[in-house]
Amino acid sequence: MGHKEKLFQILKKLQNSRVFTEKKVAEALDLSEDLLLASFRVVQSQDLFTRQEVQSAQDQLLSSFDNFMYSTDVLVMKFDQDKYVSYLSYRSGLQFITSGWSDLCKVEEELEENQTYVNKCSTDLADIIEEFDEVLENQDKALADPYGAHQEPENISHIPSSHSWWSSFR
Repeated sequence: MGHKEKLFQILKKLQNSRVFTEKKVAEALDLSEDLLLASFRVVQSQDLFTRQEVQSAQDQLLSSFDNFMYSTDVLVMKFDQDKYVSYLSYRSGLQFITSGWSDLCKVEEELEENQTYVNKCSTDLADIIEEFDEVLENQDKALADPYGAHQEPENISHIPSSHSWWSSFR
């Protein structure tokens, strides 16, 4: 299964989930990790979306926005310093599916984003994204080697330089 197909499979699980209404923390954490890592892998592998796929993904995220927001919040709250590099990947994945859709889309495709979704991300997720950035920054400042000897850096050759949380690997 390709990275795009995996991302759409996870979006379907997110839509069908009751993590927000039933406050299922473990399931929310798994969904968030899977979704954000899948979006990171799409860019990393350059298995990019068509315009129609972006629109479909945004529509699915919008229809399950409460689950998406709750799952992302759980991920940030459950920060695990032993998975620091994974959290850098999650943060990039979050950037791609909240405001970096052009990085997920084939260059020749003219992207028309769902403005309702984009606006919801910029308002409703702003505090969670800010907290995520603070957690990563604090971890980076707290330890001489926040990555740990057992964590391998990701291939970030296709990750935009605007993803400053990867600066130690550039």
